Amino acid sequence: MMTNGTESGAPGRQGDPQRSGRMGKIAGFAIGAAMLIVGAAISVWWLKNPPKAERKPREAQAALVEVRKLEAGTHSVAVPAMGTVVAAKRIKFASRVGGEIVEVADNFMPGGSFKAGDKVLKIEQVDYELALQQTRAELLRRKAEAEQRAADIALRDADLKQADVKLENSANQIALKDADAIRAEAAWKIEKGQQSVAKREYELLGKEAAEEDRELMLRQPQLATAQAQYDAAKVAKRVAETDRKAAEISKLSAETQRKSADFAAQAAAAYVMAAEASLGKAELDLERTNVKAPFNAIVATKAVDCGAQVAVGAELASLVGTDEFWIEATVPVDQLKWISVPGLNGDAGSKVRIFHEAAWGPGVFREGVVRRMMTELEPQGRMARLIVSVADPLEYDSAEGAKHPLILGSYVRMEIEGKEIGNVVRIERNCLHDGDRIWVMRPDNTLAIQSVEIEWSDNLEVYISGGLEDGDMLVTTDLGAPVQGMALRTEAQTQGRPEGGPQQKGREGKQPEARP
Repeated sequence: MMTNGTESGAPGRQGDPQRSGRMGKIAGFAIGAAMLIVGAAISVWWLKNPPKAERKPREAQAALVEVRKLEAGTHSVAVPAMGTVVAAKRIKFASRVGGEIVEVADNFMPGGSFKAGDKVLKIEQVDYELALQQTRAELLRRKAEAEQRAADIALRDADLKQADVKLENSANQIALKDADAIRAEAAWKIEKGQQSVAKREYELLGKEAAEEDRELMLRQPQLATAQAQYDAAKVAKRVAETDRKAAEISKLSAETQRKSADFAAQAAAAYVMAAEASLGKAELDLERTNVKAPFNAIVATKAVDCGAQVAVGAELASLVGTDEFWIEATVPVDQLKWISVPGLNGDAGSKVRIFHEAAWGPGVFREGVVRRMMTELEPQGRMARLIVSVADPLEYDSAEGAKHPLILGSYVRMEIEGKEIGNVVRIERNCLHDGDRIWVMRPDNTLAIQSVEIEWSDNLEVYISGGLEDGDMLVTTDLGAPVQGMALRTEAQTQGRPEGGPQQKGREGKQPEARP
């Protein structure tokens, strides 16, 4: 019966597939509708009964900051500046003589260096050697002429002495002849008196005598003799005077010849001096064929080479002195009061530190000194221009090791050591807010926003002369919203809390973890 029942029922179930599919769809729709109804009911309940947050009072939170104790003192101003490296000494190196260049030094090229007196190049010397020999011969001839003129002077001196002797002898002869004339005149006068006496005696006799006897009695022969002797003495005196005049003329002639010989000797000496000068020039020209560096220098440009013909004054090269370079620095005009400039406001110039990071790397610097202030402002920025001197710019004289040479034309950064400022507080530039305000942590751990008086400032530091006192705690942390009187704390204060004491909650109201 069981087998029959199964067999009888099977055909009925397999024969109704449409009815089975409809029943499955109805069941799926019913389940989906039930889920929508339950979801809608839950949503309505949540909308009518939303969760409520429990408000709790916010606890005061002290901002964690870093502080630095301030101390007043004396500080040196460091004025920042920029500048261009230029040559302190630059010349056009020219030839003093002309000729063919027959030799050049190995260093005679751009960048080659020479010490003062080093030979740079050589000019052919043959012409200058011949000129030197010629001037030497001319000097010998002129010296011989000078010696001859000296001999002439000696001869004229002898003639002058002889004329002096003749003049002296003639003077003596005049004196003798003058004495003879005086004696002859006296004898003539005596004889003339005796003739008068004889004549009276003859008249007293009253007798006539013969002519010959009468002449003897009247002493006419004696008078004539005395008269003749007197006349002869006068003539001899005139002859002596004539001889003296001749001696004077002879002396004058000797003196004239002596002066002429002296002039000739002076001319000969002048010719000797001219010949010596020519010889010196010839020697100098020969020496100048070895062209030497006039000072410690480096070759900037080269204009000639071996075999070139050069004239006097022709440019050979451009040389730059290596003992000193200058830096033309520009600084604001209002910063000049802090800088010591020789000839302007001081005897010694301010020291300067020169930085060239691109060539030397960071932290490396050279030292210089302010030498002068230029007379005109820089045309673009209207800034003052200073001359900064740097000794041994290429470090030729420095010890072995890393070299940090200055490069002409390079643009460098400088820090000029200015004057000292007393009783000021130095702070970092980033600790200054709103132009003239700083943040100070009071002893009660609250923030004080204070206005200060700024004595000097640059991009890195500020020197404050008023508004602060020794011991003030400068807040160096950047606060997002600083408020006067806000609570502050430091890391040291946090670490210094007694163990087990009250702890401060964090920003989210949770207790911070205990530190080990």
